[in-house]
Amino acid sequence: MKVGLLISIKHLLFPLILLVYSMLPDERKYYFEQGYSPFDKFINKRPTVPFNVSIMVTTACNTNCIYCYAKRSKNLSMPLQKIERIIDECHKIGVSNIALTGGDIFARKDWKELLGYTLNKGYYPFLSTKTPLTEDDVKLLKGIGIDKMQFSLDSIDGGIIQV
Repeated sequence: MKVGLLISIKHLLFPLILLVYSMLPDERKYYFEQGYSPFDKFINKRPTVPFNVSIMVTTACNTNCIYCYAKRSKNLSMPLQKIERIIDECHKIGVSNIALTGGDIFARKDWKELLGYTLNKGYYPFLSTKTPLTEDDVKLLKGIGIDKMQFSLDSIDGGIIQV
């Protein structure tokens, strides 16, 4: 079974492993108390460390989007040991979130090792990709705790999307 989306006269099919329907209940808390303000507990003090750190781990990419800012032709990748030192420093000073950006992290040969190291430090990094992932890769990502990621699809025309 495939999940589809009808657009004009074209039909876009997604593999089952791409779109996941969830029956989980909404557990967010909503406050509607009279006089409630999110600023009631506002602390007038600057943070001493960044909340979020984005690490551009590579300019390599498996696609060639005309609008992309990454200099794909240079194919620069930060050495894994340097990324690990940055992640260690973020962990040491108390950074809350890390994003691994690029290019595309999945264009790195050591992406599994890099993600494993990041997860072992307690970070669940934001990931964005256009790389078609195999079913095994999707299962591996789910198995190590990656349950959310951004997947970009710029066209439903196979002639435009070239991987």
